[in-house]
Amino acid sequence: MSSDMERLITLRTAALTKRTAMIKAVGEAFAKESAEEDLVFDQEHDRARDELARLRGRSRPRHEIARMKHEATMKAIEVETEEAIKVLYLSKSVTDERMTK
Repeated sequence: MSSDMERLITLRTAALTKRTAMIKAVGEAFAKESAEEDLVFDQEHDRARDELARLRGRSRPRHEIARMKHEATMKAIEVETEEAIKVLYLSKSVTDERMTK
């Protein structure tokens, strides 16, 4: 084999070795970036899963405090209205059985 041919084979082998190393580096970079994206995705879904589990375990609100406030306000409105009617009837000298209660 001629020295030119040997040199050509050596250079070709070096080029193929370099290409293999570059492909390996690109593959490793891709794997690393993919793993990072997967980690972020998995963490986000883990948080969503945990939040959903928390919400599923929570009972529906019963609005007890709001209901008590509502009932007290409604009662106050009724008392105020009854008092206003009572004053009105008294000012016109009208008698009503409800006024004696």
